[in-house]
Parts: sequence; structure tokens; C-alpha cells
Amino acid sequence: MAAEGEARPRGDCRGPRPPSAGGPVAVDPEGAQPPRAPRGLPRRAVLRAGPLPRPEGEGGPRGAVEGEGAAAARRPVPRGVRVLRDVRGGGPGLRGVRDPGPVHRGDAVTLPSAAEVEHAEWPALKAFAADLGLNPKGRSGLVRQRVLDHLREHAAPSEWRAGKAEQAALLTRIGPADLAATLWESTITLDAPAPWVGLGTAYLKADRFEEALKCYDRAISMGDSGARLHKAQALMRSGRSDAAFAEIEDALGESPGNVRGWAMRAALAEAGGDAQETIASHRRIADLGHGRLGLAKILMRAGEFMEAERALSAHLTSHPDDAVAWNNRGVCLAKRGIWKDAVEAFRRAVAVDPRDAGAQNNLAVALDATGRGEEALRRIAAARRIAEDPRILLNEAALRERKGAPAAAREVYARVLEVAPEHPEAVAGKRRVAPRARSATGRKGPARKRAKRKAPAARTSKPRPKAASRRTRRPHR
Repeated sequence: MAAEGEARPRGDCRGPRPPSAGGPVAVDPEGAQPPRAPRGLPRRAVLRAGPLPRPEGEGGPRGAVEGEGAAAARRPVPRGVRVLRDVRGGGPGLRGVRDPGPVHRGDAVTLPSAAEVEHAEWPALKAFAADLGLNPKGRSGLVRQRVLDHLREHAAPSEWRAGKAEQAALLTRIGPADLAATLWESTITLDAPAPWVGLGTAYLKADRFEEALKCYDRAISMGDSGARLHKAQALMRSGRSDAAFAEIEDALGESPGNVRGWAMRAALAEAGGDAQETIASHRRIADLGHGRLGLAKILMRAGEFMEAERALSAHLTSHPDDAVAWNNRGVCLAKRGIWKDAVEAFRRAVAVDPRDAGAQNNLAVALDATGRGEEALRRIAAARRIAEDPRILLNEAALRERKGAPAAAREVYARVLEVAPEHPEAVAGKRRVAPRARSATGRKGPARKRAKRKAPAARTSKPRPKAASRRTRRPHR
């Protein structure tokens, strides 16, 4: 029988088992045995519990044993020191002491659908929870609710699909009107005026004016004030301008700040040739904070350049990068004869949009008016490179003709006639700079013509005797 703490012989099942030791196990040979090769256990070795001997270099449990004297200064690790690590290609190898490369964090996890979670069995449900980083422990109902809440919070937004109303609105713009009207009819409800407006617009596109007016009246009766403007547009299309103007007035009476209503009123007045009503409507739009550029254009068309320049200045205060506004302001100043300020306005327009051929042409005209002809020629040449407009070509020809270059002016006039044949200004300019042909008979030609014109006409009543020859004529005594 083996003693306590000793190993039992092989095949011996008797006796108490050795007590469990808390520390490492040391090998103690039993009795005097001859020495064996290192790292080999004797045949009758006994395992004893006890701490293993520690190397001297390790020192105590708190670290290495410090030597005597002051500690030496820290120095870099010798080059020969290496750490055994696994090479990326597989197998152990020698590598330098460095940080490892970036570790792949795995592929993106595809979320299961709510139906899969609802009908999943308990093992699959726990797998879903573990894959999503949730707690898989607890009752199945709790785990299922955790997974469903996670899906609800992190699920991708559902794909938007156009309904019948959206399809009808799109077809009203770009599709067949009959199909749009059919879709609008399927979206009509008892308390929504919008489908009636859409149906009326589809009928208006198909030139079914009476049906469109009935639809707009139905929308107006349901409280949609904007339908009055649609009805006014239908009346304008059908040629009833007075009724359209009355509908616009009713709409503006209900909503005085409706910019669209004032714009329709201005368009209707302009179509009727009423300049005062057009300007008044545009002024109202400008007072509402919109459309100062449109007001300036209407005023320029009416010849009110001073008021147009004020409207453009107010517009440029909030839109300093509007090249069209700067160009129009330069035109207003040029019409008033303020060429210096006009040049500055045209320069601002060209700086904002260098590819605007009209602004380049206007700048050339303003520079020529201020006596800077060379720069004007450069600007007009730049405008011609952008667009060969007949007006630009005529201005270039006039500048070259004024500079005393008739040959270059003739070429430009010829180009104008290629772009716009039979242009009256180009024909007159080409005739004006054409070279004058010299007489082929010499200098005596005109004198002979004058002599022939001065010779008396021959008489036919009495024959005239032949005159004697100049050689045989006797000198006068």
C-alpha cells in the first residue's frame, strides 16, 4: 500500500489517492538510484507536492533582485535581441520587436428579418442574439423581444414606392393626359380637394376646358383657394381673359401676399398690352421681397432706366454675384450716359461670368465711348470668340472702320453676311468700305468726255462744207 502523498504502483487500485497540491509538483526519486539522463523520470518516481525551485535570476515575487551600486543608464535593446513570434505566412520565425499589423474585424453581419426572428426555434434564436451581440440568456420570449427591438432600431429604411397620387402627378407633367386623369379619378376622396385640382390639370393638358373648370370649381367649393389661380389659367387658355382677371382678383382678395397671383396678374396684363398694370403688379411683387430683377426688366422695356437702376441696385445688395443684374445695371447707366459707372458694372458682370458674350460686347461699347479703343477691340474680339452674333460682328466692324482699318472691317462685314445674309447694316457697311476702282483710259479720259459733251450737235437742215486741212490753211495776216 502506498504511503500518503506517494504514487501507487501501476495497476494498483488500492489505497487512498494522493491529496491535491496547491503548488507545482517536484520529482523526488525513491531510494538511492543511479543517475539517469536529464528530463527523464525514474521508473519508480514519486510525485510530491511542493514549490519548484526558481532560477536565481528571477529573484523574489515582486521582481528581479537589484544589485549593488547605482543603476546604470537605460540603453537601447541590443540588435541581436529578438522575440519568437509567428510569421504571418505560418510557422514560427524570428521577427523584430514591433507592433502587429491591423487585424481584420470580420465581415458585416446581415440582420435577420423580423419574420425569421418570430418563427425561429430556440437554438436559432440564441444564435441570432449572440451574432448581434445581445444577451442570449433568459426566456425565449425575452430573447425574441431583444432581437426584435434591435432590428427595429437598426433596420434599414424601407424602400419608397410611388403611390397612385404620385404617379398621377408625374404623368400630368410628362405623360399622357388621359392616363393621368384615370389615375387622378382613382385617388378622389370626399374631403380632399387636391385630387380634383390634379384631375382638372390633366383635363387642361388634354384641352378639355369645360371638364377642367368643373374640377376646379369642385376644389374651390371644398375650400382650396389656390384652385382659383388654376381656374384663371384655364380661363386664359380658353380665351376668356376678363373672367380670368376676375378670378385672380378674387384670389388676391383672399390672399394679398400671394406672389403667384400677382405674377399671373402681371402676365395677363402684359398679354393684354396694359403696361401700367404690368408695372404695378411687378412693383407689388418687389414690395413682397421677390422679383426685383423682373421689375427692372419691365421698367427697362418701358424706358424707365432710372427706376430700373434703383431696382437693380436693391437686387444686387442681396445677390452680389448675379451677372445678369450687373449687365442690366450697366445698360441702364449707359442709356443715361453715365459711361464710367457703366464700364464698372460691365466689368463686374464679366468678372462673374467671363463666358457671357453679351457682357463682353457691352463692355467693349462702353470702353469705346470712354475713348479706350484698343481695349474695346480686345473685348469685342473676346466676345466674337465666344459667339459670332451679328450684333457683335457689326460692332467689331464699326470699331475697326473707326480705327482706320477698312480691310479688316470688310472681312468682318463679309462674315456678317455669311451669318445673316442680306443684313441691311452689313450690306451698307461693306459698300461703304469697298475699295474705289480707278479709270482704265488714263488722265485724258475725263477731258475727252467733257469735250465730247461740249461739242455742238450737227445740223440736219443744211449740209456743212468740208473744212480745209490744217496744213493747207493759210496763216492769218
